[in-house]
Amino acid sequence: MKILITGAMGMVGEMVSQGLKGHEVIKADVNRVDEWHNDEVFLDVTDAGSVRDAVDECDVVIHLVVHNVIGRPNEDLSYAKGAVETDIPGITNVLLAAARHPKKHVIYASSVSGFDGYPTSHIRRVQDPPLADSIYGLTKVFGEAACLNAFYTRGVPVSIMRLGRPARKVDLHGNGLFGKSLPFFVHPMDVERSFAWAVDHPPETAGSGRKTRALIETSFSPNIYHVVGDNIGLQFDLGETWKRHHWRPLFGYHEGREHLQVFDDEHWDLFDLIDWGDEIEAVRKISSSSDEVLKHPQVIQRAARRGNPNIINPIVARCPDWSRSAIIWAAASDHDTAALDLYSFSPQHLTEDIAAEMLRWHIQHHNIDMVKFILARHPALSTGRLLAKSTNTRDIKMPRFLCEEGASIESASWRDVLGRDGDVEMAKMLLEFGKTPSPKEDEAALNFARLRGHTEAEEFILHRQKGGDTT
Repeated sequence: MKILITGAMGMVGEMVSQGLKGHEVIKADVNRVDEWHNDEVFLDVTDAGSVRDAVDECDVVIHLVVHNVIGRPNEDLSYAKGAVETDIPGITNVLLAAARHPKKHVIYASSVSGFDGYPTSHIRRVQDPPLADSIYGLTKVFGEAACLNAFYTRGVPVSIMRLGRPARKVDLHGNGLFGKSLPFFVHPMDVERSFAWAVDHPPETAGSGRKTRALIETSFSPNIYHVVGDNIGLQFDLGETWKRHHWRPLFGYHEGREHLQVFDDEHWDLFDLIDWGDEIEAVRKISSSSDEVLKHPQVIQRAARRGNPNIINPIVARCPDWSRSAIIWAAASDHDTAALDLYSFSPQHLTEDIAAEMLRWHIQHHNIDMVKFILARHPALSTGRLLAKSTNTRDIKMPRFLCEEGASIESASWRDVLGRDGDVEMAKMLLEFGKTPSPKEDEAALNFARLRGHTEAEEFILHRQKGGDTT
């Protein structure tokens, strides 16, 4: 297969090229440090004619071009000008060129930066709308929107790769990793694997025109991959990529540490069976594995993500200390049944202290079934400061449920609900259940709402201060 890579001379381009051995790869870019090699060509993606000619000669296009962000504040207007002049016409020209040919597969390198605006407690899922908080992220949001448009209106097979920050070789030895960014790192080999997999698995389309437009509400959709480290399940959902495309990262980073998790052959054999293998074979492998192998955190994380209690429970039986981790990872991967089963399987670990910790986690991630389960066993916890963790999104179901269960209404921050979030509906619900904000709380919320530009919240507070109806 002949594959064109735009922006191939960059760091990601080098990684992607490594994973495409066996294909004829054409590396295209505008930059070259030394002389051009036989498999390299000059290509300015802002030149529509040149892009058309290059795309005509290939089977697959991998579009990596991005305006340089290294050492540049990507909120700076000088960066914005370059990004708009390069990134937007680049992906547009590639998609228009591909639309001239039936089944010309375009693989677009998007970024997790298109979703940085969500709170850290929110698990970003494939179907979530983008929420960027930087100009770089906004250009990726545009790129994804252009890809969706090309898929649904022109029948272009599109794969979208939401990349974390690829770790350079120096990063893997603990240099250059930054604590806040660590969960978003992705190993170079996983970058290679993801693009190679995407090349071999194009999405199905029904051709161009009105027929494809009608597919928006059918099972047809572009392939979207979360290409992030294997320990990022609490921030980016990996389950959907696995369910739809049977692809997962194999590497991850220890939480709060600056080195790669390294596995031996025995680990890999077990991982393969847990992730993709037959259930009976996986259970046999678990029973024959040493305690040392089973105690590696990746074992329980992978088992919990698969969500099969028949695989999870034998591990927890051998390694009881992993019970809490298993519950967290199962719930994070939308396997509530498995998580509930784990609670039942090892009730000795659900002490009140652990239950309180788990309760806060499930509240924050809006797992109502799990919260009900825990409160049924530890009803005293329902009177704690539970609302503080549940009112930071616009999903009102969890706070309402907690209020009905008797949670302390005063634990909800009036300033945060109205001032920070501008959530009038949440505020009305709190008043319904007896919240009585003091004049000082009103004033703090009003000042914050004005600062954040929450006009509706400001008007709500002023109306309430004048004694108006707030129902």
